[in-house]
Amino acid sequence: MTLPALEKIVSLPSLKSFLNVLLQNAPDGVLSAPGVAFANDQSSGLCRNEDGSISIVSQGKSSLQINADGSLSALVPSLGLNVTLAGKMKQLVMVTDFGVVHDPNGENVTANSIAYLNAITMTSGQARLHHPQNITAVLNPMIFKVPIHLELAGTIMLARDTNASIIELQSSNIVIDGLGTGILDGNRTGQVGGVGTALAGITANCTTTSAAMPLPPADPIAISSIRIRNLKIKSVFNWPISLGFISDCRVEGCTFHDSMSSPQFIFSVDNCWFNHNHVYDITDGGFVFYQGNRHCGATGNIIHDCHDGIGVYCDNDQMSADMFVTIQGNIVYNNRDSGIGLTTGGSNPVLLQQRVIVAGNILANNNTGGRSGGGSIGIVGAQGVLIDGNMIFGDGSNGTGTDPSYSIFVDGVSSFVTIQNNIIGDCGSASALGVGIWLASPNNCSVINNGFYCTQGASGVMKAGIGGGFGAAGIYRDNYTMGAINGYLDQVNKPVDLLMQQRQSNGSLAISNGIEVTSGDLIVDQGRIAFSNFYAATAQGANQSGAQAFNQQMVIVTVGASGAGVIPDIDIPNGAPVLIFNRTGNSIKIYPNTNGQIEGLGENNPLSLANTQCLMMFKQPSTTYTGGQWWTTLMPAGTGS
Repeated sequence: MTLPALEKIVSLPSLKSFLNVLLQNAPDGVLSAPGVAFANDQSSGLCRNEDGSISIVSQGKSSLQINADGSLSALVPSLGLNVTLAGKMKQLVMVTDFGVVHDPNGENVTANSIAYLNAITMTSGQARLHHPQNITAVLNPMIFKVPIHLELAGTIMLARDTNASIIELQSSNIVIDGLGTGILDGNRTGQVGGVGTALAGITANCTTTSAAMPLPPADPIAISSIRIRNLKIKSVFNWPISLGFISDCRVEGCTFHDSMSSPQFIFSVDNCWFNHNHVYDITDGGFVFYQGNRHCGATGNIIHDCHDGIGVYCDNDQMSADMFVTIQGNIVYNNRDSGIGLTTGGSNPVLLQQRVIVAGNILANNNTGGRSGGGSIGIVGAQGVLIDGNMIFGDGSNGTGTDPSYSIFVDGVSSFVTIQNNIIGDCGSASALGVGIWLASPNNCSVINNGFYCTQGASGVMKAGIGGGFGAAGIYRDNYTMGAINGYLDQVNKPVDLLMQQRQSNGSLAISNGIEVTSGDLIVDQGRIAFSNFYAATAQGANQSGAQAFNQQMVIVTVGASGAGVIPDIDIPNGAPVLIFNRTGNSIKIYPNTNGQIEGLGENNPLSLANTQCLMMFKQPSTTYTGGQWWTTLMPAGTGS
């Protein structure tokens, strides 16, 4: 048989070609045929497998595998340790001990790739594997199939035209620690991507796509206990990290930049956290919880100059819900669109983002792309959300259209959303004045104790603190402006069932459900207690059941035939004074509530009120009269002097 010249084997495909020729006519033996055994050891050597891969075998067990697609896999450890390394395995071993050499120009890709995976295989479960800071290795894609603690202080660059992820995780109990200097470089300009490919820095269960959407594997590998920390991942064609079907994962102290797609937890994720990372210059979002995240969070991160900041997201109602997610203490700024978004896509989004806390974040100068609408914090298709104690400044400052931008936006599908204790300043631009909080009529929404300000006062860029409208069963109280804004605090629609204790625009306090003083006094030092509305009633009917009812304390009866009547509403509380002015030109009748009595006139009997007279009356509870005992005083019309 004819073999390629060894000096021409410069890549993994050429090595695979070499080994295929070598094994083409290999005899059967102890190894799986076709195979070649090493001299004096019929259980060690090379063999070609049914799936087209080639395995290096030691004592009957595969140790290193060249897959049919040309990638490398480290398998279950089986190679024996040499005497020189045996003493080091208890603590720390260098990748250079296995033959990895400094190769920044990629002249030893195949040899370094084999050596690296061999190092991972041999140190799995036995020692930390250290990649020194002064070593740069250009490697083929690697699959980690065994537990490993890798200290990557140096640099790994993905070899050109490999069009795959740098590292694919297929095992639990993996630590990749960059020690503050380590780099994974995806060699973005050296890859071509394309439909069906998935190119990540580090990936788990995310190896293919449909158009731009990642696809879950048919048989995902359950992976747990993953630690990725103090590492820089850059220049990746798709995601710096894309981790699916994982649990108990921490990504901490890392830097991700200059990549196309969002770092993400995806598909099915439990107890996984993205903490204290720095993300910038990502074409897509800074970080995304993308379908099926549970008991997860993002805390203490700095994210800027991406498309969006942090997202909790599903494309459509066919995806798994995200539940119990915490987004807290992050600094999110200068992103082209939103800062933090909880979003379910589709024309009629369902409630797939559930039980999410967005608290204590700083958001500044997001929406640099001039979005109309939306929000620096946007809530679409979400339920059970707490937006608490965030500081939002300068959203939409680059807007050039006429539609306003919003610092916080809640769509009409979302429900049980509480927005409280947030400070919002300078939302909007000169041409598109902003609104601090915009509600698209969500049900069960509470807006409590939020503050708004414009640094330029009445000539600033924010036209309203709160706009849009509440849906059913809302709560609205104690929101305020800190000085003048370019408009009013309150431009929101209020349904009749809104529970409200809120200053109106820049005026008085409005209370929807009344105040009950159980003890003490109600004192007005300056100003007045007044009725803001007068009920212009029409007397009608000839008896109690036909009389015109009224529900306000001051009534002017302007129309009514002689003997026609009016009756106070049953809901007027005991002890509340009621004033009735007769200006009909006729004598009218005033009836008590059903089964009530006025001043000894007998149950249900009316009192006659002459034209121009005024009656003041109030109701006292009575055990005799279920409609109450009414007490009255008549005040005749005044006369001129």
